[in-house]
Amino acid sequence: MADLFGEWVPDSWIEEVFEACRRAPQHNYLFLTKNYLRASKYKFEKNWWIGRTFTHQEPCGNSNKNLYLCYGDPWSTDITKRANQFLSLEPLLGEVTDLPYYAHEYGYKWVIVGAETGNRKRKVIPEREWIEKIVKDCAFRNVPVFMKSSLTDIWGEQLIQEFPKQLIHKTGI
Repeated sequence: MADLFGEWVPDSWIEEVFEACRRAPQHNYLFLTKNYLRASKYKFEKNWWIGRTFTHQEPCGNSNKNLYLCYGDPWSTDITKRANQFLSLEPLLGEVTDLPYYAHEYGYKWVIVGAETGNRKRKVIPEREWIEKIVKDCAFRNVPVFMKSSLTDIWGEQLIQEFPKQLIHKTGI
């Protein structure tokens, strides 16, 4: 797994991946990137999801590339015509107080939340209050929340693991 929109990835590779996705339209595709600006230059199909990741309240940072992301959606001014977008708040390293703004202004349809894993596990442990605020903000906007298993010890009860209705497929059971 890697960031398909990383600066090191040739445009031709991205186009090849997209063409493979177009040949199998029965599937949903989720693309998660830290290079949202580059990803925004591509047209996404209805069954493709583009996710932006950030870890705490300052998703913009100081670079012009990231500041651009906070001042308008490069896809469309009409929220109904935007690509399927989601946020990945992982690893959650601080409070996210402006989630309602991001959900409303950018049209995010799903929020994924998780804690640090791997050799950095327990370096920054999210506070339960941060997670509760995210859940409350998402519930207010009817945005599904998916908690990663890394939050089990912090949440202390059954994790919320919701999916957008577009990603739920019923089987013939």
